[in-house]
Amino acid sequence: MSKVLKFVPILLLAVILTACGATKSNTASSTSKSTAASAHKPTKPADIKFTKQTLTTPQGTLTITGHKIAPSGVQENTGEKADKNQFIIYFTFKNTSAHDVYPADIWDKYVSATQAGKKLVTGNLAWSTAESADNNLLNRSVMPVKAGKQCKTLGMFRYPQKTTTPLTVNFTASNKVTIHSIKYPVK
Repeated sequence: MSKVLKFVPILLLAVILTACGATKSNTASSTSKSTAASAHKPTKPADIKFTKQTLTTPQGTLTITGHKIAPSGVQENTGEKADKNQFIIYFTFKNTSAHDVYPADIWDKYVSATQAGKKLVTGNLAWSTAESADNNLLNRSVMPVKAGKQCKTLGMFRYPQKTTTPLTVNFTASNKVTIHSIKYPVK
């Protein structure tokens, strides 16, 4: 009887491991199916497009009105040097949805930039009298725009000052497919 009791935990462990193994093989099978399905290039959503300097999204339109290069502000409390520039893109955002929308959310969701294969991030503007208008536009990007209204604002990307490699701004659909790219010189 004691020998049988010794084998019960071993049998129970074998059953559990067999069940786990079956689950893992099913998961691996479904993963390989989804990998095979994602190997095909996704299509562009019909409700997101870029034409005539305007990105159209379900939330609204983002129309590029200009760009410039400005010095980046020093990142306080980080020890980071002020050796970066900001590539600023000015745009008008028009809310075509039925609720308030923050332009910065649309910018973050659909717009990105790279330089020499590296993804760029947003930084801080230098605070000066010359840049105060840009700071006001930047502040406007984090304020809600009412349904049917529009505002002028900006988005920006930080990059090293000493580089001359063009910057590529990508406009992507919600499924991360690039629908339009613009190369900008940074000289």
